[in-house]
Amino acid sequence: AFVLALVFKASDPDAVFTELSPYLSARPSTALVFLLLILWGVFYYPMALTVAGYTQRFASVINPLIGLDTIRRMGTTYFKAFAMVIVVYAVAFILLVIISVVTSAFVGDIINATLTFYFNLVVACILGLSLFKCADRLDITVD
Repeated sequence: AFVLALVFKASDPDAVFTELSPYLSARPSTALVFLLLILWGVFYYPMALTVAGYTQRFASVINPLIGLDTIRRMGTTYFKAFAMVIVVYAVAFILLVIISVVTSAFVGDIINATLTFYFNLVVACILGLSLFKCADRLDITVD
């Protein structure tokens, strides 16, 4: 019976929702906290990559005060880069879903891996150029 339960659970397409539903139904505030954490992750992820790029220290990446100060010093440049990163990830998501539906498993995995790598390079380029543009405000020496 235990093995049958594991097989049924593995084949359940709503397994993630089934696992999270006790937590989400416990209190509405729990769902709100989950939503806020997801939004914070989406907002702060490009800044965490940017901070990692110019400080090269893990402690700086996980310290949100450094990221928020960097956002303040970069000004509108960060928000432009953030918008571009969101657009790149949205296009990547749409393309990867289409390719997953259209192609077979093995070929689709190779194409998805290649495109994921490419889109991550595009994001790195966007964030690197935004750092280059704000180098004087961030006290970064550029050659």
